Amino acid sequence: MARSHAEDELGRTRAAYDQALADGGVVLLQQVSADVDGFHVSMSMAQVLGWDPLSFLSPGVLRSMVHPDDLSTFAVVLLVSPAVSSTA
Repeated sequence: MARSHAEDELGRTRAAYDQALADGGVVLLQQVSADVDGFHVSMSMAQVLGWDPLSFLSPGVLRSMVHPDDLSTFAVVLLVSPAVSSTA
């Protein structure tokens, strides 16, 4: 019973957090790890950009949207991100 209540509260907290992001026009995108082409995407993506955030969980989706001339810069940005850097 306590676990169910905690899960309900977590769901409400996540929903409020995502609404705050959407209200601010913010989308969070975080790479899971340096060697995985998968991401955590905030649910605010749907409201802010009109894209289904769950579609970005498939490997390669975000990378496929990057112009070929920008792929090297894209790769560098992902590698130096504090979320995936081994020095962070």
